[in-house]
Amino acid sequence: MLYFYALISTLLEIYGDYLFKMNRPFLGVMAYLSGIAPWFAILKTTDLSKSIVIFTALNVVGCVLIGRMMLDESITTQQYFGIGFCIVGVLLMY
Repeated sequence: MLYFYALISTLLEIYGDYLFKMNRPFLGVMAYLSGIAPWFAILKTTDLSKSIVIFTALNVVGCVLIGRMMLDESITTQQYFGIGFCIVGVLLMY
């Protein structure tokens, strides 16, 4: 269940980031606020140290992918390494 809530919360935050980038601040705030409930559900059942790593890694990967697919941003070699380190960080936490 942790991964489901983490995915929902992360998707809402990434959507909020996208909306801010598209100059839609009110909708961005609404997306952020919608992501709070699943985040609280995560915090009730898991350690903060584990859940924040998963949330942050999903956020990094998601933002890079949305930047590439929706905003036509390029992915640098550094970003590929960063994504790899995020995955390694999640694996080391478990």
